[in-house]
Amino acid sequence: MQPPIPSTKPKKPKPSTSRTPAQRGLMPTRSQWARWSLPSRLTLIGTLVGIVGVLLSIGFYVWPLGTPTAAVREIPDPFSTGESREALDPRRAREAVALMIYESPGNSPIRIISTTSPVKGLSAAAIEPPYREFPNVLLFQFNDGAQRWIRVQEGLSLGLQTDVSRVFDLHRRGDAIDLDMDESYTAEMREWFSPNARGRGWVPVQYDKFQHLHPSGHETYYLDKRRYTQLAKDLLIWRASYPDTECTLFDVPELDQISLAYDAGRYTLTARTANEQQWTVTFTGIDGAGKLLDKDVSAVPTL
Repeated sequence: MQPPIPSTKPKKPKPSTSRTPAQRGLMPTRSQWARWSLPSRLTLIGTLVGIVGVLLSIGFYVWPLGTPTAAVREIPDPFSTGESREALDPRRAREAVALMIYESPGNSPIRIISTTSPVKGLSAAAIEPPYREFPNVLLFQFNDGAQRWIRVQEGLSLGLQTDVSRVFDLHRRGDAIDLDMDESYTAEMREWFSPNARGRGWVPVQYDKFQHLHPSGHETYYLDKRRYTQLAKDLLIWRASYPDTECTLFDVPELDQISLAYDAGRYTLTARTANEQQWTVTFTGIDGAGKLLDKDVSAVPTL
């Protein structure tokens, strides 16, 4: 008996089993996201931030960025005790900056431009930022118990320019990311995001439509730039063609001088920039988390 002849009928290709993350249930669809509760949305955002942080940490470990500058490596010992309440020592400001810097070979040297005279237990220091999205003004509060000047968690980045400055940009080395945050992100979600990012070793910088993130140094800080799109318009430097979803459009000029005053229950910090702008920041005090209370920021051209 002859063996059976194999069939020559072509086989039907098997349907593809690859599915999108939304089809596999890993990511919500737009309609599912709209139905989710606020805790569910925050849980997903926190998980994604954690995953990004782990991946970047692995990447930086496998592909190191190089040897940090001497200014970053040499974290000076703090003063023992007994700092003067009458003046902020520029060395204290320099130490604070060194502890905040994320180690990267592209950093600029640390330079303290000036410090203000103390006003009701507060003093300010103008600095040259080692890289972008770093404060150019730091506030210090005198702690009577420790007899030391303590840096305030919230920093200030005063000044705007459309030209690219010489300040190093961490985006060039892939050390920073910008996360779009459209109208679907409520105020509660934004307020939750920043402290959780700081707790995971990130520096959050809030803009109107996105959040900038980069790794922190030994100590973290906070920048609030949610009004900077409007401030650019007030300064007459805004162009309608600029997309306002990336921080590269919010470069910072050099500072010429700063001053600090107190009147009628409000602190007033005034800064003049090298490109002829005057910035004014008023606030009533510092809260327990190191943020400025009742803060108001304004800017005008001085040409």
